[in-house]
Amino acid sequence: MAEPTPRPGERVLPVLLGLASAVVVAEGYRLDGLASPSASGAFPLIAGTVMAGAAAAIALAPRRAADALPMLPARAAAVMALLVAFAAAMPLVGFHLAALVFLTVTVRLLRGHGTLRAVLIAALAVGAVHVVFRLAFAVLLPEGALWR
Repeated sequence: MAEPTPRPGERVLPVLLGLASAVVVAEGYRLDGLASPSASGAFPLIAGTVMAGAAAAIALAPRRAADALPMLPARAAAVMALLVAFAAAMPLVGFHLAALVFLTVTVRLLRGHGTLRAVLIAALAVGAVHVVFRLAFAVLLPEGALWR
């Protein structure tokens, strides 16, 4: 059986993922590298290594049949766009509001819940993150330039 022709993105995805993993690994080394397991560069190094492994696995994997799932389903693309918007909004409006909006829209998109239920789920999640990271671990969460 002949190998199916690659669809748009099949060759580009592992290259982009590999480049992104190289940036993440370089940033990890720039921070602190592996000076200790809790060094600020340890997590980026591990994450970048996992990303590089995923890029290699995708690049080396045999192609699937022509009836396989699309390379980038519309919902996945929408969530990626929402993540970019979340990251862009956080310095301006802060973690709590950006996360609340991001999670509300994401819950509506992926689960199909009504607005009120999505807001409640998002508020509970943001509240849990606040309790764990801000109160338990004393991690400062971005507050946003609008509120200073």
